[in-house]
Amino acid sequence: MAEIHKEAQVCEDSGKICFLWWPKLPEIKGWHQGVGSSYRYRFNAHVPDQYTFANAEAVMYANAEYQDASTEAQTLEAFIVTS
Repeated sequence: MAEIHKEAQVCEDSGKICFLWWPKLPEIKGWHQGVGSSYRYRFNAHVPDQYTFANAEAVMYANAEYQDASTEAQTLEAFIVTS
């Protein structure tokens, strides 16, 4: 299982508590985390050095969805259907 960044903060758009869950990614030479985009879009956004999430030709992002015993999907297909 991947290591997950877990954080809670007040969302600017709604004023409600938002939970930020995203997989921690290994350092990749020539890439950096777009911190602002990661928080804005609520996923771990990475872009090539010298670029931003908005102007890069390619980006990488990783997201994690919280599931507890009452929402745990048994298969990927079931997860996609319920998401």
